[in-house]
This record gives sequence, C-alpha cells and structure tokens, in this order.
Amino acid sequence: MFIIKIANIEDIPNIQECIKRNLPLYFSCLELYHLYFTGSKFIIIKHDNKIIGVLLGDKQNQDEFYISSLSVDAEYRRLNLATTMINNLTYKKIYLHVKADNQIAINFYKKNNFHAIQFIKDYYGYFNDFKVRDAYLLEKIN
Repeated sequence: MFIIKIANIEDIPNIQECIKRNLPLYFSCLELYHLYFTGSKFIIIKHDNKIIGVLLGDKQNQDEFYISSLSVDAEYRRLNLATTMINNLTYKKIYLHVKADNQIAINFYKKNNFHAIQFIKDYYGYFNDFKVRDAYLLEKIN
C-alpha cells in the first residue's frame, strides 16, 4: 500500500536519502530543513513505512508552483506515483527545469502535459562533472 502525504519535519532525513538515491543533484539535510521552514512544500510517498518518492517545490504565487525536485525509487517507477504527486498540485501553472540530455525525464514530463518554453544554455554550469549543463524550462498549464 502506498501513502501519499505532506511531509513533516521528522521526514527530512529520509527525504534527503530518497532524493540522494535517485538524482545526481540533491539537497543536504540542512538545505532541506531551511526549505521546510521557509515554506517549501514536500509531498512524499511511503511504502512499508519507507519514503520511496518525493516532490519538493514552492508556491510562486496564487496560481503558480515550481517543482525543484521530483524523484521515485527505481523499483517503484512506472506505477504512476510521480504522476499522482504532480496531479495533487492544484495550481494553474506548474513549471520546472530539466537537464537537456535527460530524455527519460523529458518524456515523462511530456506525457504529463508539460511543454518546453525555454532552452537555457549552461543552466547547470557550476556542476563541472556534468557533460551537458544545458536545461529546458518546462511548464504545464492546468
């Protein structure tokens, strides 16, 4: 059974571990605590009391939400869990950045009605270990 809920402060270390397992870029626990206390929204998915999915983002205004991180553990992908987290957002406009060479993520977002609105050269320029540092800004209008 999967439980989707808003995270609480005690979830932060496990959220960080989930993101770290799944993404090349992740926040430290200190950064996650800061985001939590400054109003960022954390949606988590638990399975057998383990956090296996995270959506992290911020309300930009009444109608817009920015997703800064979305991840689901590999063994739980293709079960529509990430789509369910996105669909729990009730904003008119949702947007995010995605690495230009991350075709799997780009295809996922397209399947979920996101569209590229901008190509940003060297968006991830400060990460020297990335071969491709460019990104797309994607948006979804509900």
